[in-house]
Amino acid sequence: MELSVYLNARRATIADGSQSWPVLGTDFKPDVRHLVSRVGSTPTGFRHHLTLSRLLLGDYNSGVNQKAALLFCVIALVGCSSSPETNGPNIQKAAAPVEPPTKPLITMNDPNAKAYFVKDVSDGADAGGWRWTFDRPELRFFLKKTEGIHAVADFSIAGDTMKTTGPVTVSFFVNDKLIGKEKYTKAGTYHFDKPVPADLLSADKATTFALEPKPIWVAPGDGKHLGLILVRAGFVS
Repeated sequence: MELSVYLNARRATIADGSQSWPVLGTDFKPDVRHLVSRVGSTPTGFRHHLTLSRLLLGDYNSGVNQKAALLFCVIALVGCSSSPETNGPNIQKAAAPVEPPTKPLITMNDPNAKAYFVKDVSDGADAGGWRWTFDRPELRFFLKKTEGIHAVADFSIAGDTMKTTGPVTVSFFVNDKLIGKEKYTKAGTYHFDKPVPADLLSADKATTFALEPKPIWVAPGDGKHLGLILVRAGFVS
């Protein structure tokens, strides 16, 4: 990098790392008119690469040392007010705050879906808007009423897992109370809809909804468990 400083119609050059300032003379008065930092031939903002340890001033008299130190301070101030760095640290954008789980029914591609998960639902949604679940996926909801409510779920059972597990029985729970059980003998997409007694629901605290498939598919290599492919779940009136 070459840093060119135009001082009283004279040019002084700071070489990168190995050379010190040129002799400026005892009558030198700094007058910074132009400051350019170059990498190759492309002008960039001043990158704050200068440090006092790189100003090798030991060969000059104290008057020159003071003038050179003054010049360093002027250059540092100019650098601080220059254009933003193009190769500075990559500042990550703050993640959007998670909203409370206020919806009674949630789809797996909802941006706020994770706020509803209690356990056993994968972090990432597929491009098709579904998520893998594991042993016993459970979600939470805050309901405004408890009368006339149905628990609903849309999900699929994958053909590849069913080749190993055979028929799958899914049990459905609201606040850990069994409300239904269905046996599925073929791979495919399914819809569950069951009325829920009001005394099983909560209007003043979270209501949980869980699905438990059995048998569960276990990966032969790493032993990972995969259950249902969940699209949406929750409550409707």
